[in-house]
Amino acid sequence: MDRHKEEHDDLLPPSGSNDGPSFPVSVTWSEAGYSSSSATLVQSPSTTRRIRLGRTPGVIAGLLFGAALTAVLHHVYLFILRGRTVSGQFWIKNSSNALSTLVQWLCMGHFALVSILAPNSLEVGSASPKNTTISVPTALFNKPINRIGCSSETLMGWNAPAGCGTACNYTIQYSAPALRCTELAIDEANTMLPVSQEIGNITVYTVYNATTLYTDPVVTEYMSIAWRTYDTNGKSTIAGTRCSLYNTTQQSVVSFVNNTGMISPSIISYNSPVNTDPTTFFWKCPDPGESSNATSVSLYTYALVGSWLFDQLEGAIIREPAESDGTLVYWLPGTDPSVNLATNNLFSLNETAGTFIPNSQNVSSALEQILDQLVWVYHVQRLWIIYATALAVTAACGAVGLACILKNGEDRDLTFWDIVRATRNSELDAIVDGEKCGDAGESTMLQYAVQGRDLEANTSGVFILARPRRKGSN
Repeated sequence: MDRHKEEHDDLLPPSGSNDGPSFPVSVTWSEAGYSSSSATLVQSPSTTRRIRLGRTPGVIAGLLFGAALTAVLHHVYLFILRGRTVSGQFWIKNSSNALSTLVQWLCMGHFALVSILAPNSLEVGSASPKNTTISVPTALFNKPINRIGCSSETLMGWNAPAGCGTACNYTIQYSAPALRCTELAIDEANTMLPVSQEIGNITVYTVYNATTLYTDPVVTEYMSIAWRTYDTNGKSTIAGTRCSLYNTTQQSVVSFVNNTGMISPSIISYNSPVNTDPTTFFWKCPDPGESSNATSVSLYTYALVGSWLFDQLEGAIIREPAESDGTLVYWLPGTDPSVNLATNNLFSLNETAGTFIPNSQNVSSALEQILDQLVWVYHVQRLWIIYATALAVTAACGAVGLACILKNGEDRDLTFWDIVRATRNSELDAIVDGEKCGDAGESTMLQYAVQGRDLEANTSGVFILARPRRKGSN
């Protein structure tokens, strides 16, 4: 019976020096009995590498630029919303979540996120509302009251009703008067604000003027307000508005938490202007001693509220130079009637800097607002703490990646030889680098290292060098 010769591979001991392992150059694959298909001769890579900036580096730079642009656009979007009245939150909320929703759906196409998103179906919500009749304190305007009273910036509160417990909310809808304002044309504002006028030997400038149609302290139809503001550079801007009293439907949400009450009023809709025509007013309001009805009480109440509102705004302010050259200025309010800048909170006056500026970008909207109206508040630092951190980390990682590409070249195809390069044993350096041992690669083969097969061999790498024995050798 013929005995078949077996071919064995001898593991080469690792080289401890910088010299590459010594291989018999005369032994080739054909002489060892191996066909050309059993191994592939891989030429050593060229030491000169070219970087194609249109691929990986371009993708890194493009994505980083896109992320920075997205952060800037988000900042601009929130900056535009700052100070605007909160009405409906549907479009604001959904537009803010559009990007995150898009990323979420893209991830769901590649990863199984069902287990992550499922718990979101459970959330904490408020209890179902219950209709309850309660008593709300209010002023009785059909009773004698003082015309002048103390004013404050807080609404009249009331104690929590019985059965409220630790927390409860009450939503109250009611009819009430409110201002509605429209912008004045520039020529109307200029008419109300003389450029200059002579008072004695001094030239003064009107910077604020608010007048009503009627002089009666109770009957008012509308008020026209014009102003000329000055910034720190001395530049002036003219604007104005006309405000009328309207019947409105308002809503107040009264919240009690741990015996602490909070009232949040808002205007739901503007209905019709309040009819304060003198004929109508005196015809419906009773004479002294006569009984009043609901219509007369409502009309008188609205007119009284309107008169109080206009009293806070009516008056004039003039700007008078302190010296003949006009370098130093101070502010002289009108004497009868005088506008109280401290209570209406529409403008800020700085005698030292010589400025007269509005406290709101839109004075007409500020006049229409009522106490505790919600507006958008944008905290810049909260947004940029997240974006700046993410962009800085991404930029650092991108810089490291670009440095590696410049040093080692771009990523190649994942061929077998590329895997060998990345997982080679130290004794393969001479073959991979192509700078040692000349053409030793022509008589070299690779063997997959198995831990424990040869205790004397260094099998720390995935692939090690192996040399085939000649045919006929023992």
